[in-house]
Amino acid sequence: MQRMSHFLTIALGLAAILAGCGRSNPYPISRSDPPFASDDADPNLVRDRYQQCLARYIRPDGRVDLAAWKDDPAAQRHLDGYLAWIDRTDPASAFSQPADRAAFYLNAYAAGALRAVLNAYPIKTLRDGPADFFDEILLPVGGEWLTFSQCAERARRFEDWRIDFALGLPVVGGPYLRTDLYAADSLDRQLAEDLRRYLGGCAGLRFDYESQTVLLGRCLWQKRDWFIEVYRRAYGLRPTLITALIPWAAERTQRQLADHIGFRTGMLAWEDRIYDVPAKSLLPKPPEEEILPCGIH
Repeated sequence: MQRMSHFLTIALGLAAILAGCGRSNPYPISRSDPPFASDDADPNLVRDRYQQCLARYIRPDGRVDLAAWKDDPAAQRHLDGYLAWIDRTDPASAFSQPADRAAFYLNAYAAGALRAVLNAYPIKTLRDGPADFFDEILLPVGGEWLTFSQCAERARRFEDWRIDFALGLPVVGGPYLRTDLYAADSLDRQLAEDLRRYLGGCAGLRFDYESQTVLLGRCLWQKRDWFIEVYRRAYGLRPTLITALIPWAAERTQRQLADHIGFRTGMLAWEDRIYDVPAKSLLPKPPEEEILPCGIH
């Protein structure tokens, strides 16, 4: 199959891809090739332009102003330009350090998710298209076609357990998108921030007061035994899951967790509802510390 840079496609399967067959793409991508995304474009300029879009259209709480981004032709081109750079950059030869490659795949994952959702917008959930978002959409990364699941696995090769909290999507269930790009020299700090944001936001933590249950997001729940074991090794005590999470949370979330020590724990159902800014009701961006867990009453 002849490669086509800068856009995603839906596959019926590998055989269908190789045969050039497929079905209607619920996440269509423009086939235009923006001038600044040519092979001789300055990669620093491409990244800077895309970074400005992230800062402009993503709030610190992870909500994305998708309507405004879609209505901004320049922002659309900047995103496509960045995806073109992702497509033509071979991480194996371009980056010698594992942290650089992890940042590359995390950025590719987030940019691909934004492009897919923007082109299908307005949609309500990732399931609105007749395809599996994670395993049937293909994005060109480093000269090959990858599904979102495969791109995530490439990022996990960095072998940092916090990577899952950095696989950002514009959905309520998170993990949340960042307003900046991942970079090797700041990756440790960024991953710590992502974990705190997830644990301090609606995607990762909610309180059901009727059943007296602390509901934890999927990423936290899947690692619950790990949090308990790390706490036991550090303090010589086997904690409850709520206690084990406290050291990893921001101060305000720590107080929230401490106030609910006696609650049971359970897994919060993952929501793939699009996490966008409602039209005509764009609010000022809240400061990072104002992101609070959600109570369920």
